Amino acid sequence: MREMERSEWTLAKEVAVQAAWQAGELARLHFGGTLNILDKGDRGDVVTEVDVEADRLIVHAIQDVFPSHRIYSEEAGEGGAVSDWVWHVDPLDGTNNYAIGIPLYGVSISLSHQERIVLGVVHDSALGLNYTAIRGEGAWLGNKKLEARPKGPLAKSTISWIQGHGVGKDDSQALALRHHWSIR
Repeated sequence: MREMERSEWTLAKEVAVQAAWQAGELARLHFGGTLNILDKGDRGDVVTEVDVEADRLIVHAIQDVFPSHRIYSEEAGEGGAVSDWVWHVDPLDGTNNYAIGIPLYGVSISLSHQERIVLGVVHDSALGLNYTAIRGEGAWLGNKKLEARPKGPLAKSTISWIQGHGVGKDDSQALALRHHWSIR
């Protein structure tokens, strides 16, 4: 399959940013309101009607422009055509925070080609910030290009660890990773 042309890259970025913004605005408008909160599995994760509606909004936006691409979304599952191009959608990343009124949540959308992530969009819904990254081109906060500048040794850095609900407390790989970073 041919690589996307520059205009297609631009369009993919625009679709992802716009869909993330719309889903984030939906979440922001319903934040703090009455929600229908349902358990999602048996590990403490939850889902709300906002998750489902935001997921539907994003998936439809992608399918309208890229009908030949595959989509894995957190709420709808796997859909679309079999393709080397795969979108990954988390329409309300941080639902547990959202459901209990903590404004630390957002929208995550990525696009991969042949199992390599090539585009990422994260929308901080509470603050209205869009972060984007394109493989080989860099990352942006809105229209401002972000630059990585080391400020000092890694030992003086802040590294955050979040072990999601899908990872068991006794997961050997998660324990090894957490231990590796906590001793540095």
